[in-house]
Amino acid sequence: MAKMIRLFLTMCLLATLASGIGAATRNVRARKKIMLDKNFVLRVGQEVLLADWKLKIKLVSVPEDSRCPTGVNCIWAGNARVALQVSKPTGNPVKLELNTNPREATDAAEGSYGLYRIKLVEVAPYPVDGQTIAPRSYTATLVVSKKS
Repeated sequence: MAKMIRLFLTMCLLATLASGIGAATRNVRARKKIMLDKNFVLRVGQEVLLADWKLKIKLVSVPEDSRCPTGVNCIWAGNARVALQVSKPTGNPVKLELNTNPREATDAAEGSYGLYRIKLVEVAPYPVDGQTIAPRSYTATLVVSKKS
């Protein structure tokens, strides 16, 4: 009976380890790889790796979207601000905020991390009068290039 219990516990342990390894492998595979100087789209919560594995970027949120909605006449085009986490794959992330319509020197459409420049190209969807955008529905189009 003791042998059966040990065998059962060993099998449970192996199954647990195998499922954890499988989940970790799926997460690495699910992480999209990007290329330098090519536009890519990130959804809120999604993370990408630069193809050479030297940079990791995650779209954390869109904390501001004051863009003038379609169907409304505005005196200012408005701004969408995205919050990113940028890091080396094994490093601590740094917060970077980028804007579609920078108003001041501190509000930039692009930022830098190490040897790389990250530029915000577009935030979607564009607001429509009378419609609410769910926070997790946002995407950001970005491009990464090497600093010159």
